[in-house]
Amino acid sequence: MKRSEINRALRDMEKMIDRCSFKLPPFCYFTPEEWKEKGREYDEVRDNMLGWDITDFGMGDFDRVGFSLITLRNGNVSMDKYTKPYAEKLLYMKEGQSAAMHFHIYYTLLLFTSILLGSFILPWSPWEYHIQKRLNFILF
Repeated sequence: MKRSEINRALRDMEKMIDRCSFKLPPFCYFTPEEWKEKGREYDEVRDNMLGWDITDFGMGDFDRVGFSLITLRNGNVSMDKYTKPYAEKLLYMKEGQSAAMHFHIYYTLLLFTSILLGSFILPWSPWEYHIQKRLNFILF
Protein backbone atom coordinates (compact mmCIF):
# COMPACT_ATOMS: atom_id res chain seq x y z
CA MET A 1 0.00 0.00 0.00
CA LYS A 2 1.09 3.54 -0.58
CA ARG A 3 1.72 5.70 2.47
CA SER A 4 -1.03 8.06 1.30
CA GLU A 5 -3.55 5.18 1.37
CA ILE A 6 -2.43 4.18 4.87
CA ASN A 7 -2.72 7.78 6.11
CA ARG A 8 -6.21 8.08 4.61
CA ALA A 9 -7.27 4.80 6.26
CA LEU A 10 -5.92 6.03 9.61
CA ARG A 11 -7.81 9.31 9.31
CA ASP A 12 -11.03 7.54 8.30
CA MET A 13 -10.87 5.21 11.29
CA GLU A 14 -9.98 8.06 13.66
CA LYS A 15 -13.08 9.96 12.45
CA MET A 16 -15.27 6.92 13.05
CA ILE A 17 -13.80 6.46 16.54
CA ASP A 18 -14.44 10.14 17.32
CA ARG A 19 -18.05 9.86 16.12
CA CYS A 20 -18.52 6.93 18.53
CA SER A 21 -16.99 8.96 21.40
CA PHE A 22 -14.42 6.23 21.98
CA LYS A 23 -11.06 7.20 23.44
CA LEU A 24 -7.90 5.48 22.28
CA PRO A 25 -4.89 4.98 24.55
CA PRO A 26 -2.04 7.47 24.09
CA PHE A 27 0.24 4.97 22.32
CA CYS A 28 -2.09 5.02 19.32
CA TYR A 29 -1.04 8.61 18.64
CA PHE A 30 2.74 8.41 19.15
CA THR A 31 4.89 9.44 16.21
CA PRO A 32 7.91 7.32 15.22
CA GLU A 33 10.11 9.95 16.88
CA GLU A 34 8.13 9.74 20.12
CA TRP A 35 8.38 5.94 20.10
CA LYS A 36 12.17 6.20 20.05
CA GLU A 37 12.01 8.15 23.33
CA LYS A 38 9.68 5.69 25.11
CA GLY A 39 11.25 3.41 27.69
CA ARG A 40 10.44 0.05 29.21
CA GLU A 41 7.05 1.30 30.42
CA TYR A 42 5.85 0.60 26.85
CA ASP A 43 7.42 -2.87 26.48
CA GLU A 44 4.00 -4.54 26.62
CA VAL A 45 2.86 -2.44 23.67
CA ARG A 46 5.97 -3.38 21.68
CA ASP A 47 6.12 -7.04 22.75
CA ASN A 48 2.48 -7.68 21.85
CA MET A 49 2.43 -5.48 18.76
CA LEU A 50 -0.40 -3.30 20.00
CA GLY A 51 -1.53 -0.41 17.84
CA TRP A 52 -2.55 0.13 14.24
CA ASP A 53 -2.72 -2.41 11.41
CA ILE A 54 -3.85 -1.31 7.97
CA THR A 55 -3.94 -4.04 5.33
CA ASP A 56 -5.03 -4.67 1.80
CA PHE A 57 -3.85 -8.31 2.14
CA GLY A 58 -1.26 -7.59 -0.55
CA MET A 59 -3.98 -7.27 -3.18
CA GLY A 60 -3.42 -3.61 -3.99
CA ASP A 61 -7.10 -2.62 -3.74
CA PHE A 62 -7.72 -1.43 -0.17
CA ASP A 63 -11.13 0.08 -0.96
CA ARG A 64 -12.36 -3.34 -2.07
CA VAL A 65 -10.32 -5.82 0.02
CA GLY A 66 -8.82 -4.64 3.28
CA PHE A 67 -9.49 -3.17 6.69
CA SER A 68 -8.13 -1.00 9.49
CA LEU A 69 -7.56 -2.46 12.91
CA ILE A 70 -6.27 -1.28 16.28
CA THR A 71 -5.09 -3.82 18.83
CA LEU A 72 -5.66 -2.35 22.29
CA ARG A 73 -4.82 -5.41 24.41
CA ASN A 74 -3.32 -8.74 23.49
CA GLY A 75 -1.91 -11.81 25.18
CA ASN A 76 1.24 -13.48 23.95
CA VAL A 77 1.53 -17.27 23.92
CA SER A 78 5.32 -17.12 23.67
CA MET A 79 5.85 -14.88 26.73
CA ASP A 80 4.80 -15.93 30.23
CA LYS A 81 4.45 -12.35 31.46
CA TYR A 82 1.53 -11.67 29.08
CA THR A 83 -0.92 -14.42 29.94
CA LYS A 84 -4.12 -12.76 28.72
CA PRO A 85 -6.16 -15.41 26.88
CA TYR A 86 -7.92 -12.70 24.88
CA ALA A 87 -7.40 -9.70 22.67
CA GLU A 88 -9.27 -6.41 22.42
CA LYS A 89 -9.36 -4.93 18.96
CA LEU A 90 -11.27 -2.34 16.99
CA LEU A 91 -11.88 -3.32 13.39
CA TYR A 92 -13.09 -0.85 10.79
CA MET A 93 -14.33 -1.75 7.34
CA LYS A 94 -15.93 0.76 5.04
CA GLU A 95 -19.01 -0.09 3.07
CA GLY A 96 -17.98 -2.19 0.10
CA GLN A 97 -14.83 -3.55 1.76
CA SER A 98 -14.30 -7.20 2.51
CA ALA A 99 -11.54 -9.18 4.18
CA ALA A 100 -9.51 -11.71 2.26
CA MET A 101 -9.77 -15.28 3.48
CA HIS A 102 -7.05 -15.77 6.08
CA PHE A 103 -6.37 -17.57 9.33
CA HIS A 104 -4.17 -17.37 12.39
CA ILE A 105 -2.24 -20.63 12.74
CA TYR A 106 -2.15 -20.76 16.56
CA TYR A 107 -5.89 -20.26 16.95
CA THR A 108 -6.70 -22.54 14.03
CA LEU A 109 -4.65 -25.33 15.62
CA LEU A 110 -6.24 -24.60 19.01
CA LEU A 111 -9.74 -24.88 17.53
CA PHE A 112 -8.86 -28.03 15.57
CA THR A 113 -7.31 -29.68 18.64
CA SER A 114 -10.30 -28.65 20.72
CA ILE A 115 -12.68 -30.16 18.19
CA LEU A 116 -10.73 -33.42 18.09
CA LEU A 117 -10.65 -33.65 21.89
CA GLY A 118 -14.27 -32.56 22.31
CA SER A 119 -13.23 -29.80 24.69
CA PHE A 120 -15.44 -26.82 25.47
CA ILE A 121 -13.28 -25.03 28.03
CA LEU A 122 -11.61 -22.42 25.87
CA PRO A 123 -12.16 -18.79 26.94
CA TRP A 124 -14.21 -17.81 23.92
CA SER A 125 -17.38 -15.82 23.52
CA PRO A 126 -20.78 -17.59 23.60
CA TRP A 127 -20.99 -17.23 19.81
CA GLU A 128 -17.66 -19.00 19.30
CA TYR A 129 -18.67 -21.64 21.85
CA HIS A 130 -21.86 -22.26 19.86
CA ILE A 131 -19.91 -22.63 16.61
CA GLN A 132 -17.42 -24.99 18.27
CA LYS A 133 -20.22 -27.09 19.80
CA ARG A 134 -21.93 -27.23 16.42
CA LEU A 135 -18.70 -28.33 14.70
CA ASN A 136 -18.28 -31.09 17.28
CA PHE A 137 -21.83 -32.25 16.58
CA ILE A 138 -21.25 -32.24 12.82
CA LEU A 139 -17.84 -33.95 12.95
CA PHE A 140 -18.60 -36.53 15.63
